[in-house]
Amino acid sequence: MPDSTLELQMQVRRVEDVLDTEINDQTVMMDIEQGSYFGLNESGTRIWGLLAEPILIGDLCDRLMEEFEVPREQCEQQVVGFLRHLLERGLLQVVTDETA
Repeated sequence: MPDSTLELQMQVRRVEDVLDTEINDQTVMMDIEQGSYFGLNESGTRIWGLLAEPILIGDLCDRLMEEFEVPREQCEQQVVGFLRHLLERGLLQVVTDETA
């Protein structure tokens, strides 16, 4: 299992080998390698969309705070928790010099 420590200055992006489709403001995803299905609500769908390109976690939170009008502490806590969930399931990649 990957290290699930995430910090706001880390850059992340979604992995490329996951099929996804959006249905009524929600996303359904399938990890072909694992044979697993995942569903995301509206805010998870927005985060997944923003993860199409590498983004700093702090910048991701800034964007979401503007769109969802949520306090910074709450946004950071929930976003990092959600990203950790994706990372632990192999759906998120921390971008490093080697993976850029």
